[in-house]
Amino acid sequence: MEVEEDGFVIVGHSKSDPSRMKDTLAEEWKQGLSDENVRTDKVTASNNSFDSYLEGVPFTVGSRLKHLVVNKREMGLELSSDTSFLTHAIYVSEHDVIKETAYPQPLGMRGNHESLRECKAKRRQFVHSVINFSSQYGSENRISYTAVNLVGKPAKFPSYGDFPETYAPQSYGPWKSMRPSALHSCKNVKRKRDKKHLPADDFVDVKYEQEVYGETLIALETFNPGAIHRVWALRSQRWYKVWERRSMEVIPVARSRSHSLKLRRIPVPACTYRIELYTRHLNYSPQIDAIMLIGEDPRVQEMETSSKTTVHIVNLLKEFNMMSVVSKSPEHMQEDFSHLLEDINHSPSPDDTLAASKREYEKGILFEEETSPICHFDRLPDEVIHVILSFLDLQSLSSIARVSKALDRHTQDPLLYTHIHLDAVWPWTDDRVLRHLSSRCLCLQALDLSWCGDHGKVTAAEFCSFIKTCGEKLQGLWLANCRFLDEECLRAIGETSANLKGELDLSGVKSLHSLEMHWLSRLRSLEHLTLSDTRIQLDTLLDVVHFNPGIRHLHVGSCSQLNPLDHLAVVLPVLTPYLSSLNAWRAQGLTGVGITALSRCQNLQELEIGWCQEIGVNNGGCLASLAQGCPGLVHLGLSAVRAVSNADLAAVASHARRLEQLELLGNRNLSDNRRRETKA
Repeated sequence: MEVEEDGFVIVGHSKSDPSRMKDTLAEEWKQGLSDENVRTDKVTASNNSFDSYLEGVPFTVGSRLKHLVVNKREMGLELSSDTSFLTHAIYVSEHDVIKETAYPQPLGMRGNHESLRECKAKRRQFVHSVINFSSQYGSENRISYTAVNLVGKPAKFPSYGDFPETYAPQSYGPWKSMRPSALHSCKNVKRKRDKKHLPADDFVDVKYEQEVYGETLIALETFNPGAIHRVWALRSQRWYKVWERRSMEVIPVARSRSHSLKLRRIPVPACTYRIELYTRHLNYSPQIDAIMLIGEDPRVQEMETSSKTTVHIVNLLKEFNMMSVVSKSPEHMQEDFSHLLEDINHSPSPDDTLAASKREYEKGILFEEETSPICHFDRLPDEVIHVILSFLDLQSLSSIARVSKALDRHTQDPLLYTHIHLDAVWPWTDDRVLRHLSSRCLCLQALDLSWCGDHGKVTAAEFCSFIKTCGEKLQGLWLANCRFLDEECLRAIGETSANLKGELDLSGVKSLHSLEMHWLSRLRSLEHLTLSDTRIQLDTLLDVVHFNPGIRHLHVGSCSQLNPLDHLAVVLPVLTPYLSSLNAWRAQGLTGVGITALSRCQNLQELEIGWCQEIGVNNGGCLASLAQGCPGLVHLGLSAVRAVSNADLAAVASHARRLEQLELLGNRNLSDNRRRETKA
């Protein structure tokens, strides 16, 4: 299509000399009309030419075109746009009447068509970095089965199998919730569960290099697919839920899967995503090789917004051109003024208007009283109302408080806030939530902030203030993966909640060093202590255990700086005589000496020593001694403990008669016959 001399659109700024712009602009205009991806409507005008218009356009290097030029006459109308893209000049006729509308397009210089095509093309990105995660099957100092394997392109897909080059969470199946340490936990006491909103078991936060409007997330699953439960996008400390699984699914066929998740469109671009995993329905640990994000470049959205803005300006000019001012003679104006006075004289007075409004209001009140149902909810005793409100979760209580002043007064009862589980609403938990609850949680007994406060949503100062106000009666405190914690937070816990009798969970908190965790020795009544995947060292842990002899459940798995664990195992039977469970997953420095010492813990029901590979072949029959000394064992985890022999397995089968869960993954020294005898 050729360019007519009386109709054109110029869009953009030039790096060329204005005298050499004519041929370039005309050529690019032709290319724009021939480009299928560019929508262009022609502007027609009369009695002017391309040459005469071009002479009046003030092009400057690197600047934006700020004026409409009409017959070489400048109008003070500024068109604002991103200088990295093209700005717009709209040509109008000598009568200031726009015949047609021109949609601004990024034309003007060679190469801009390639930029437009590149912008409109979908951005495909693999994970650039892993920010945070709740658990991983591998150890911190290695790359096998760790979250860092999600970075970059897939290493094994489309192959199917158990590959250490992928990411695998630590938990799977329902067995973890059936262990003695979970059954005796008070974490789920008075928890209001939403059956439609299943809680996730694990999460991993990934970041991509460029922000885009996410459209599709493709998870390349290489082993036991079907773990992805929900997907969240982060922008400016606000989480947006962009995908959620509708039903539980188990993939019966043993093959890899490219799981395409269609993301809900959100109004802002994002590059950080949280992938929530639900693994209780799987028979073994799932594995993910890579996660690809497909989205739209935000610059395309900016161009479309700029185009719409210009169209609005053009429409406004149309309306302005259609307006006409009819000059009137003084006689006509006097006639209009007399009509105006007559209208004012016949208009009702303000008093009459107020009286009429009052009658209408009273009429509406009477009508409402006659037809509205009568509610006597406020006549119920306060005790009954409290029982009704006790079945509601935090979100429902917040909604009820906005109904009336009476209900707002009832929702401020501190007895409704004895057990606060903010982990269920982690995307919306921030400093404002803690400040709002601080005046209502004067009888607080349990607080769950797991997974909350990331990316600056909760600050250490606000948490300390909340604990000092509401933490005196705490019996349970769960702070898993709370990276906002610092030494002052632990100091507030140690000084305010010194009588914390129950549980303390700091798993996954790597922001604390061992010396900063010495404040935990201020506590005196702990029964359940979880320090898995932290930086605690042996000296600090020994002090904490020494001042809390009532500990029944101790979890120190994946603590890379806790070495050697034999020193802890030797003193546990003396310092913690009621010890019921010990989780030492991937512990360093645990040998047959420590296992033999643990056999003196007669109340031991759960022992997890998977991947403790320093238990050598010459272990002196330590596992047999353990089975004899701890006949009440219910769970025994021996995954990848290479030293397990047929004799050890026979001793376990003979003495641990109450055993319900036995993990033997990766033990190649066992014969099939001995395994069948143990099963029987």
